[in-house]
Amino acid sequence: MTYSNGGARRREWMRNVVVAGLSLPTLAWALPVHAADEVNADSSDIIVTAQRRNENLQRVPVAITALPASKLNSANIVSTQDLPVLTPSLNFMNVGKFGQPRIRGIGTTADAPTVENPVATYVDGIYYANQGSVILSLPNVEQIEVDKGPQGTLFGRNATGGLIQIKTKDPSFTTVVGSLGASYENYDTFTGSAYVGGPVSSNIAADIVLYVRHQGEGYGKNVLTGQEINKTNTYIARSKWIFTPSDTTKITLIGDYLRVRGASGQSPAPGTTPQGGTVPLSGQDIAIPAPSKNSISQGGVSLRIEQEIGDLSFLSTTAYRKAKGIDYFPNVGKDPNFLLNVQLFDFAEQASQEFQLQSGTGGKLEWTVGAFLYYADGGWNPIHLFGPGLGINYIFEYTDQKTYSGAVYGQATYEIADATHLTLGLRYTVDQRKWHILATFDPAFGIPDATDHGNRTYKKLTWRAALDHRFDDGTLIYASANRGFKSGGWNDFLFPATDYKPEQLDAYEVGVKAEPFGKALRLNLAAFYYDYKNVQVNRYINGVLLIYNGAAARVYGLEAEGSARLSSRFNIDFGLSILDDKYTSFPNADIGTPTPGGGTTFTSGSAKGNRLTHTPDWTANISGTYTIPLSSGSLELNANYMHSDGFYGSVDNRLRQKPYDLVGGQISWVSEEDVWRISAFGRNLAKEHYAATLYAQGNGDIVQYAPPRTYGVKVDYKF
Repeated sequence: MTYSNGGARRREWMRNVVVAGLSLPTLAWALPVHAADEVNADSSDIIVTAQRRNENLQRVPVAITALPASKLNSANIVSTQDLPVLTPSLNFMNVGKFGQPRIRGIGTTADAPTVENPVATYVDGIYYANQGSVILSLPNVEQIEVDKGPQGTLFGRNATGGLIQIKTKDPSFTTVVGSLGASYENYDTFTGSAYVGGPVSSNIAADIVLYVRHQGEGYGKNVLTGQEINKTNTYIARSKWIFTPSDTTKITLIGDYLRVRGASGQSPAPGTTPQGGTVPLSGQDIAIPAPSKNSISQGGVSLRIEQEIGDLSFLSTTAYRKAKGIDYFPNVGKDPNFLLNVQLFDFAEQASQEFQLQSGTGGKLEWTVGAFLYYADGGWNPIHLFGPGLGINYIFEYTDQKTYSGAVYGQATYEIADATHLTLGLRYTVDQRKWHILATFDPAFGIPDATDHGNRTYKKLTWRAALDHRFDDGTLIYASANRGFKSGGWNDFLFPATDYKPEQLDAYEVGVKAEPFGKALRLNLAAFYYDYKNVQVNRYINGVLLIYNGAAARVYGLEAEGSARLSSRFNIDFGLSILDDKYTSFPNADIGTPTPGGGTTFTSGSAKGNRLTHTPDWTANISGTYTIPLSSGSLELNANYMHSDGFYGSVDNRLRQKPYDLVGGQISWVSEEDVWRISAFGRNLAKEHYAATLYAQGNGDIVQYAPPRTYGVKVDYKF
């Protein structure tokens, strides 16, 4: 799908955003000069954990977007999929229940229980490996931190593109606190949440949070079967217990359960025709002679032990998680004679143990050493391919892929001169992958049941080096070099299985972080260059995923983000990301050609010079909150805007999502001391029709759309 005016519009938008990106920080820089006297300069610092210790955001030589609960609530961010509205360089895609975050062009569109995202997700220090676990609703969140660039030294081989860290609130040891929330919005959607936490005894505190979101009406319908599609129902229960047997010991036990039920509908990509044709469609409607279905049930438990040993801090983190899901992904055509119904029954479990020892803070030398052990088991039980019109009564594949991973790591920061620091880090990782397949074929094929198995070990040394200097006014400048890698694996969708290589990313970055005018303005800038090798990309053969490697790519870009307190009542946050990305070598790429009558034929060819998939040339965001005092309480006005320049959905750059703009807002009455909050809100108010994912497939190129315009009212109560 292409647009004849895309280049001209892109250039025009680029000119506009560059002007806006340059003028917005300049305006924000200038305005606080007059507002500084009336704004409290002693604003609370933002604390982040990008270096596995609590540090001021402005003192860490890493590009970070930090979103405290107040910002998430003001912008009505209710899911990790909403985070790009407030986070430059982040693009959050999904295929059905599989979440696929992407930072600065680094991510994956592969959807499987055995595929880890190269942008890792951590919740309260626990790694969530399963893609079905990273589309998270956000009750009881204290802060979300997006760390950009490879985090391979302290967080491992699963953080090549970056890291999303979610921290939930801790229960209070002094008083019982709680909250109740309810909202109703269009598409007959109800959301309810409840939280209570407080002391159980003098040294034990606990909490529990319950959350439900029920969508009664889908965003679209299957015009052939009448099924409502693109609807989701979510249920969450989570509890945290903290035990402090002494002043130097803290033990945290967390348990959680999540269930999601729904039906994600996939349509023919605009401008393309599937095998067997389709009918005219509007909005998010689909036309498939088979049902769609998505579900996941997952949960886990973790135990975190923190022990102070003199000036040292010891940490032990033990975690176990388990998930199972169902996905029905029928291909997108209307003709039953060309129907290929892919039914996936997946399972995944993981166990991890991490030990970490840290020095104290405040000295010339600060260091962290650790060891990480990880086990995962996942696969399909089974994959079911069913296409009577194609002469396929069934193909069953039962797959099992195990991962055994171990790593040791260390990172140290030394003050080599006054206010100048050198950081060096190393991590050595060993991954062993074992896989097994049992295939059962349609008797008409004349193929007996068969098995296939194998294993492979991947070893890698990753590193980090950074130099930073902090000036007397608090401004930080830094330069860093990092290496990250993502492990290889096996295509256990296919029989016999094929392997794909690990990918490696070398990143080089310079940046500046400043808070002038008594911290009334925060402005952080970064420029970076990525050398990306053995890029893992995917193709779909008869609706079944296969991962293969593109030889090399490069990405470079600029980022600007920050906030300005223009007065005691008016705050704005802003961000801008500009990327230039392309494959520098890709001789074996899938080059698609539409087939007369429907579908796509692929040949192997060069994609050198093509853009990476699902990577906008630039994105920009701005949000603002203005508070109006009332005789009783206050009125809080929030508006947010994000522009994306669009992206390509295939390595041959044949499919493209055009640029789009997201506008949202919220008006809230807030009682004294924020006990009651009554709000009216809206998301995607401009009714943009844009892709949550877009990819090429032989029997029909596919698009899955993001939510349309939604709006509603909500009530929150705190006690």
